[in-house]
Amino acid sequence: MNAMPIFTAKTVPEAVVAGLAALKLEQNTATITVIKAGKRGFLGIGRQLAQVKIEPKPVPAMPAKAETPRQATTPAKPQPAASSIATVNKQAATQPQTMRPANRAQDEQALKALQTYLQAILKSLGQPEGLTLKRAPHHELRVQLQTQHPGRLIGRHGRTLNALQYLGQVYVNHQAHSRFTLLLNVGEYRQHRQEILKRLAKQALQDVIATGQPQMLDPMPAFERKQVHAYLAHNRYVTTHSEGEEPHRYLVITPRAGV
Repeated sequence: MNAMPIFTAKTVPEAVVAGLAALKLEQNTATITVIKAGKRGFLGIGRQLAQVKIEPKPVPAMPAKAETPRQATTPAKPQPAASSIATVNKQAATQPQTMRPANRAQDEQALKALQTYLQAILKSLGQPEGLTLKRAPHHELRVQLQTQHPGRLIGRHGRTLNALQYLGQVYVNHQAHSRFTLLLNVGEYRQHRQEILKRLAKQALQDVIATGQPQMLDPMPAFERKQVHAYLAHNRYVTTHSEGEEPHRYLVITPRAGV
């Protein structure tokens, strides 16, 4: 069996980004193991590079279909009316789903572990100021990173922040019972970025309508592409889809056929 490739860089996020690009993997299809967080050293002395292992997630095998034994023919039972079935299904859908105490405790423990995990990474990056974690509706986790040097945590085009967010997302997915969505923020970077994405979507929409030609946006992470998809999902003049491979996957806006 081949060993998992090891990727090195000054920081863990940079090593992750480099590894995903080299293996041409999407973030949600890779398993990442942090070997060393790396050290900055003093005046270049004692510095250690961060090391991570990355491999594709295994594809689950399709279960073999078991042969269905023949059953003796029995008189058919009267079926309930369709309206009765719809009523029962509607009631089941509207009833609140209660979580078992053990699963709830697992989620709470996972969130505490996530904070510790992110704080350790921040410390390795020389950013030990801390963070705050808040739960939002629809299993969303909003983490606000506190730093006196926001540019270092955001990185060029948000790459460092996005890599940190991905590491946290993978970690909490392995620890928690529920399926959480993690959003990391520094200052109001995410809010500013949302406004930029809206302007990009609006400008691209106008260009497609005016020229009748597809427009390609710059590469962006999956969660930002989803935001642009959502902005234009109900527009009658265009459709959207993604092309390319991570981390260079980009959005294409095309004229809707027949309009």
